[in-house]
Amino acid sequence: MNLGLNPNHKRSLVAALSIIDQMMEETLKELNQEGTAVFENHTRKPPPWEKAGIERQIASVKEFLKHLKDKYELKTSTKDIQWLIQVRKSRAIELITDLSPQRLKAGGYLSTETAQNLSHDLEQLRLRIEQL
Repeated sequence: MNLGLNPNHKRSLVAALSIIDQMMEETLKELNQEGTAVFENHTRKPPPWEKAGIERQIASVKEFLKHLKDKYELKTSTKDIQWLIQVRKSRAIELITDLSPQRLKAGGYLSTETAQNLSHDLEQLRLRIEQL
């Protein structure tokens, strides 16, 4: 059942609905405290009865997303995990490069000792990421 959607319409729907799906997944992970992010701390966690209601609503949203996918014959995207790892690794290394003491000095004074320590630590981080 095409319902009058051309490939451009479908791509737009898939793009937007995929973001909503990802948002629901992230909310579930945060709600259930999955992951061990170093720079995040979750506060104001809902009580169990409210958490259960949120989980039910998210399940309802995801079920409706599946309905829309089927109704409008939207394609499922596939992800090459090895490729994603390489892309994220490259991006992480790029971010580390942007944190070099030479670049940070543009934001204000940085002592030589701090710059050396930071360079060393960022290099250690880069080496660990390279091992992925």
